[in-house]
Amino acid sequence: MSSSGPEPGWYPDPTMPNSERWWDGRTWTDVARIVHRDTPPAPTTPPSPARRSGSGASGRPGGCLGVAAGVMFGIVGAVVLLVGGCTAVLVASSESSDVQSSQTTMVRSDGAATSPPVSIDPGSDGQTADDIPATLPMSEATTTSPPESDLTPAQQNAVRSAQSYVGFSGFSRQGLIDQLASDYGDQYSIEDATIAVDSLNIDWKAEAIESAQSYLEHSGFSRQGLIDQLSSQYGDQFTVEQATTAVDAVNADWNAEAVEAAQSYLEHASFSCQGLIDQLSSEFGDQFTSEQASFGAASTGIC
Repeated sequence: MSSSGPEPGWYPDPTMPNSERWWDGRTWTDVARIVHRDTPPAPTTPPSPARRSGSGASGRPGGCLGVAAGVMFGIVGAVVLLVGGCTAVLVASSESSDVQSSQTTMVRSDGAATSPPVSIDPGSDGQTADDIPATLPMSEATTTSPPESDLTPAQQNAVRSAQSYVGFSGFSRQGLIDQLASDYGDQYSIEDATIAVDSLNIDWKAEAIESAQSYLEHSGFSRQGLIDQLSSQYGDQFTVEQATTAVDAVNADWNAEAVEAAQSYLEHASFSCQGLIDQLSSEFGDQFTSEQASFGAASTGIC
C-alpha cells in the first residue's frame, strides 16, 4: 500500500487496531508497534500535511489537522505541534549510557496529565524491579530486643515456688513436682511443674541428706527404715541410690536410734521385752538389726 502527502512519522495503522505503523513520507513500511491509549484512537488514515504559513493557502480546516511525535535512532526528542488550537506534548527518552530510566508525561485532550509507571533498569547484578523488596527485612528495619525467657509466666511462678520449697526443706525431684501440681499444694499443671523443677540446677543428693537429717531429728529410724522412708512413693520419692547415699552420709548412731524408737513405742503402748525387740527388728516394723533392736529394748529397762 502506498500514498503520498504526510511527513514521515508514526500514524494509526489502518490495518490493525491499537497499533501504529511507520509512514516514510511516501508509503507504509513493515515497521509497526502496539500502543495503549486512554483516548479514542486517531483516524485510521494519515492526516493531510499541515499547511505552512506563506504557502498561499488561506484559512484552516476545522478541528485538528494532525499531531505527530517521533523518536528515532536513540535521539531524545520533543515535538510540540500547535495546529488548529489543538496541543499535544510527547516527551520520550531513549536509553543511553548515562540515562538509566525514562518517564513519559502525556497531556490528554481534557488537559489532565498522566504518567505511566516508572520502570527500573537492571543493575550490574541483573536485579529487576520484581527483585526489590517493598520493605526492609525486619532485621534491618528494627532493633532486635533481648531474648526473653523460654518459660511461660505460669512456669516462671512455678520456678519461684519450687525455689521457696527447696529453701525450706529437702525435696526429691518427684516430690517437688507433686507438691507444685497437687490439688492440695500449688495446683500448677504437671507440665508447668515439671518444666519449672527441671529448669533448676538442684543437687538431689544434697536434698536427700537434708531430708534424712530432718527425719533423724524428730524420730528414731533404722538405716533401712530411713532408706525406705526417703525412697518410698508414699514418702519422699528419692531414688534408692539418692536415699542410700544420703543415709550413709549422715553417719547416724543406729544403736541410739533404736533406743529412741523403743522409748517412743513404750510411751504409746505396752510391750514385753521380746515383743519390743520383734517390733524394732521386724521387716514390717522399724527394720533395725537384731543386735540394735535388743540394745534398744534393753536400754528401756524392760528386759
